Order: sequence, then structure tokens, then C-alpha cells
Amino acid sequence: MVRNRVRRRLREAVRTHAADDMAPGNDYVIVGREDVLAIPFGQLKAELSRRLRGTR
Repeated sequence: MVRNRVRRRLREAVRTHAADDMAPGNDYVIVGREDVLAIPFGQLKAELSRRLRGTR
């Protein structure tokens, strides 16, 4: 149940925000941890986008 919630939350963050930061033709592996459920959704989207762009 927790795994599915993490997966749904990450999928929605990618769909609504981070997909624009993904380069066409590349594969991405996103490892979801239970901590994803504890942070605000806006922060999750921003962090995911930042990591996909490769910035610190």
C-alpha cells in the first residue's frame, strides 16, 4: 500500500512538473522512498525537477 502511494505521488509530480526537464530519448530511473510521502507536494516537484536538471 505504501509503495503504491509513493509511486502514484512520484508519477504525478513527473507528469505535472518534471516531465519538461526530461530529455527526449533518455531513460530515467526514479527510486521512491517512503520519505516522499512526508514532504509537501510542491517541494517534491521542485526537488525532482532540480535533480533531473542536474543542478545542486
